[in-house]
Amino acid sequence: MPLPKPPGAGAPAGKKFHFEVPQGGAEKDYSFVLVDAFGAREIWKGKLEPGSKHDFSLPGNASPSGARVRIFVNGILTEERPI
Repeated sequence: MPLPKPPGAGAPAGKKFHFEVPQGGAEKDYSFVLVDAFGAREIWKGKLEPGSKHDFSLPGNASPSGARVRIFVNGILTEERPI
């Protein structure tokens, strides 16, 4: 028997997470992890250019209370932001 899905699972993404890459230096590996009532899940991973701006879609079932995004640079946690 399949496990029940969290509320809103499969719903279209409504919220966005905006991130501006700091200026200077070389291209780095970034990973963004959403942490909410449903646990931790990676929402994007890849290389980003210095000075670039990005909007990442959050899952439609992201729990709004206490949700945050952890930002990893080259595998190191550098920041955590509430959404």
